[in-house]
Amino acid sequence: MIRINLLKSDRTDAPRAAGLPAPKIKEKKERKPLEFNYSLIILLGIVAIAALFYTQNKSLKTEKDLLEQAQQQKNQLRDVVTTLDQLEQQRAVFEKKINLINTLKSRQTIAIDILDQLSRSLPEWVWLTEASYAGDTVTVKGRAINNNLVAEYISRMEESPYFRNVNVPSSTQKTTGNNVYYEFTITALYERPPQTEETEAVPASVQEGRQ
Repeated sequence: MIRINLLKSDRTDAPRAAGLPAPKIKEKKERKPLEFNYSLIILLGIVAIAALFYTQNKSLKTEKDLLEQAQQQKNQLRDVVTTLDQLEQQRAVFEKKINLINTLKSRQTIAIDILDQLSRSLPEWVWLTEASYAGDTVTVKGRAINNNLVAEYISRMEESPYFRNVNVPSSTQKTTGNNVYYEFTITALYERPPQTEETEAVPASVQEGRQ
């Protein structure tokens, strides 16, 4: 009786069947993890992009903060410039007011001197109804009972050191009821005599009273 062993023998040194080639054993090569390398590259790319985005975002935020600070400083400087302009305008207004006050005070002093001199030169029975001063010219209007008194008034004004070029543009006789009088107009140039610092602010009437 012939027995055939159909089970594969684990032994490598089992006798080969006559006339049959030996079976080839293929060695398994280890596959490179290509998929893992691609994933790593993609991950590194994402990390690099995220880092670049973070850096740019931080830089953009810094630039934005600097821009806001510059804008705030610009607004503050604009407010300062506006305040300075307002102060300059107020200063100009105050200077104009001060100059006007000084001018009025000066003219007020001159007006007092003129009225004082006009009153000192006035004869009896001569009345002044109006007196004005513009530039260097004094204009006087008044009434007198006759022309001789008007002439006397003119003569006294010419003797005063304060008046020169005294003229009579008009002298007209008027009648009111039984009263006859003359209305006259006199013009003269006012010339204030030189004064020392001590007497500069003192009216002429006070100065003459001291003498």
